[in-house]
Amino acid sequence: MLAVDIDTMTVDAPTDVAPGDTALVYGPGDSGEPTVEQWAAWAGTIGDEILARSSRRVARVIEG
Repeated sequence: MLAVDIDTMTVDAPTDVAPGDTALVYGPGDSGEPTVEQWAAWAGTIGDEILARSSRRVARVIEG
């Protein structure tokens, strides 16, 4: 489940995720992870909305 609201984004994670665990919510799709555009399609919005809502409280980590 993905819910995008005015200033939050909620992701329903598996039950085996604990506080402090690393979670890959979206990425380039190279390793099978969903892309921002896939999340947007699932939520009925656009990729920019997903990025805007997740950037306020989520630390972005860019690897590579």
